[in-house]
Amino acid sequence: MNYRNFYLKVLFALALSLGVFQPVLRADVIEHKNGQRIYGKIISETASVIVVEIDGAKLSLNKDEIRSIKKEEMSAPSHPNEIVPQVKIPNEGLEKPLIPFDKRKWKVGYQASADKALIVEFVLENETVEHWTELVTAHLFLFDPAQHVTAKRFLDTQERVIKQAYPVVQWNAIQSSENGALYEWSVKGYPGMEDQSEIARIIKGKDGIHNIRYTAKKVPLPPEQRKDWIDRLSKITLEKSRR
Repeated sequence: MNYRNFYLKVLFALALSLGVFQPVLRADVIEHKNGQRIYGKIISETASVIVVEIDGAKLSLNKDEIRSIKKEEMSAPSHPNEIVPQVKIPNEGLEKPLIPFDKRKWKVGYQASADKALIVEFVLENETVEHWTELVTAHLFLFDPAQHVTAKRFLDTQERVIKQAYPVVQWNAIQSSENGALYEWSVKGYPGMEDQSEIARIIKGKDGIHNIRYTAKKVPLPPEQRKDWIDRLSKITLEKSRR
């Protein structure tokens, strides 16, 4: 399983646990019995299971967990050709994380939005989201304040989900609080999973939880590279909303 397929399942589990859904753009809308909606394309169906394709990844859902399925058209996102080292995530009207990229040329490889979440994936100039060596992902999960979702709860839920999926994961919470967290994890030599290391930051903002992740297909990360991205992620700030 590649990284993007793996994280699709991780984020779907997070969505069900925390009350949001995976932000993707497709025509079929599957409503879970807990009220969450999943956007995808149904590619196969049996008496008990449907298989949904979401941005190239396949997700199996039990029919007894589904309330309804309907068609809904969604507009395609724009794809800027190049992003300068200081990047503003295009989530109009919401807080925007400012990511201090390195001096290499990064571009938006994929972006999408739905009513409770946004995602932007950045790749190097000559790479794509299907074929990459390094990937930066920015997620914004929108929460109602009444849900009381803290950065620590988000981190703990993500750790539990990832460890349940891959018991060999090496996990390290560098720092954690109610409003923010910095963590890293890696997988090496696990059947069906690409070797990779990830460093990530969680920030609780006014609009929800921001999860910004740097991922590289190498284990372990060279010390200089690890330190560089820990420093870069630590420097991320949120630009105030202008509503």
